[in-house]
Amino acid sequence: MLRKIFAVLTLMITAVFATTDTAIVSVNVNAVTAIDINPASFVFVGNPGENVTFQYFQIENIGSTNITAVYATVTTTTSNPYGTGITANYNSGEFVRIDNTTNGNFYYVRNKNWNEAKPLYVIAPAGWSEGDKAGASWGYFVRIRSVGLETNEGEEYFAITMNGTQNGCNPGTVRIGKTPHTKSQTGTIDFNAGDFAIVSIGSDGKGSVSGVNPMFDVHTIEVSSDCKAISLIYWDGIRSLIGNPPFKPGEARDMRIMVSIPYGVPTGGAITGTLTVIAS
Repeated sequence: MLRKIFAVLTLMITAVFATTDTAIVSVNVNAVTAIDINPASFVFVGNPGENVTFQYFQIENIGSTNITAVYATVTTTTSNPYGTGITANYNSGEFVRIDNTTNGNFYYVRNKNWNEAKPLYVIAPAGWSEGDKAGASWGYFVRIRSVGLETNEGEEYFAITMNGTQNGCNPGTVRIGKTPHTKSQTGTIDFNAGDFAIVSIGSDGKGSVSGVNPMFDVHTIEVSSDCKAISLIYWDGIRSLIGNPPFKPGEARDMRIMVSIPYGVPTGGAITGTLTVIAS
């Protein structure tokens, strides 16, 4: 006789709680030097002979390396625009002043000024002649145009370039009047009397000035080799850096920019220029 046998199989499954595992993620970052300036453009509106209210901007280190030097350049004119009456001949880069603190120390990046005919009432140094006179004491008359930071008044410092041993101004000298010409005063006009500073210009075209005024004296003076142009320079990386090192990755620094509009700038379309900040 057959029998049916039944067996009951019971399976008990134990609850297993979730477990974790880990994976290592490694990132190797390449050495990249990069900065970012914001905002990317500025618009200033003002009158001749006045400073225009400053605006803020920020420089950020968006690269991966410590930046050891941050300096600036601006575009400049290639000939004297004053007296042409043509807006397009001017370059607003020459008007730019930057302050990297909150102390109001606005200095020029490069304020470039060109020679022009010496006014007849200005007394030149004894023996000096105007223009390129080989073998003689010669040079050019230059108006260094600025706006006083404290007075907010247009200023013109009269200057006389004088050739040196290489029949040019690198090396050479430049005499800069200590008293500026303004709407209310004539300024230094006698370059034989003592109201001027004598600046020695080296073979690199640069020299240091002292005794004119505190704003003026902090700048480096640069004279072109042909004696026709004088520039005031500060944020070029040689005279001074915009940002003191180290400028670390991810670090951002606030700064201020303003423009000083000299006398003699015509109304009309926008005067444009470019500020370039360089990091290394």
